[in-house]
Amino acid sequence: MKTNRNGKFFISILSIATAFLTVIFLMLPAIAIDLEEAEKEPGIEIDQIEETDRDTIQSDEVQNNDTDTVIEEPLTEIVQETETDIIEKEYPSMAFNETVSDFIVYIEVPEGSLPSGTTVKINEVELEDDQIKTIEDSLSNNKKVASLKALDISFFDGDKEIEPKIPVKVTISSSFIEENDKDALIIHIDDKGNTDLVEAAKTDEDTLEIINNENSESINDQTNNINEANADSSLSFNAESFSVYAVVYTLDTQIEAGGETYNITLSYDESAGIPDGSVLKVREILNDTEEYDHYLNESADALNSNIAFARYFDIEIYHEDQKIEPLSPVEVKISYSESIELEDDKSLSVVHFKDENN
Repeated sequence: MKTNRNGKFFISILSIATAFLTVIFLMLPAIAIDLEEAEKEPGIEIDQIEETDRDTIQSDEVQNNDTDTVIEEPLTEIVQETETDIIEKEYPSMAFNETVSDFIVYIEVPEGSLPSGTTVKINEVELEDDQIKTIEDSLSNNKKVASLKALDISFFDGDKEIEPKIPVKVTISSSFIEENDKDALIIHIDDKGNTDLVEAAKTDEDTLEIINNENSESINDQTNNINEANADSSLSFNAESFSVYAVVYTLDTQIEAGGETYNITLSYDESAGIPDGSVLKVREILNDTEEYDHYLNESADALNSNIAFARYFDIEIYHEDQKIEPLSPVEVKISYSESIELEDDKSLSVVHFKDENN
């Protein structure tokens, strides 16, 4: 009888364990599926899920969605930046035609030089004294600036200033060029103040025809200073860097000499035939000398007037100890340390006394 009681006890424990395991295995599928799947499964009551469990599940979904959003935003920006970077701008051939003051500026741009949509800005500018001095220092043979006009030329891609990748051809036409008998110099002044002499040439007929056709309205308008472009009024040059370009006329060469109260400067060009290295010798003929009285009387006769004030200078040009005469007129400038005051009814005149050989 004792053996049967133990057997019954063992069978009871086994039955309880079997029932417990059965409950556990029935719960596992419900734990492993979400609400949507649970609704589809027969035998699972959605109402049995507590509200706190619903809130927990919804909160997890929101967090997952937020996480997805944070990840996607930088990816979108990267894609956009990459698409922008791979967009290549076109660099077609183009031309600019601008009128500024009495200048026509025509710029021919070859393919591959400037991006599509480029704009040009051109202004006439006044150069400062130190800029003119820098130009003169860069000229040979002590040349001095007689006159100049300057244009500031810049290219823009949107708001960004740019330079051409390939040199462009610039043609400048102006009455300022046409009215001067001498050859003009084109000087480039960069943003740092450095100067560079640009090789320029007369503009070809085909370019002149294009310029005049495109500016026919301005040329025919009598209210402005724009004149028809021609070979005497136009210069063309190639350029790859842009800032200020100046059209410069010089007095070519100067030599000078002076005393305690005066300074005399001679300015001339190549047509004068004065060799490099020539020197100017000046001797003042002093008052209260027989020579001074001689020239004073000659001056009175030449001007048919009484002379109230006079100074006389013997001016000579020498090269290697040999006196020479200029082949064409030269400009003579005499300056005094003290200004000459003239009465209202008086005037200042210059008399040249030729020597026996001239």
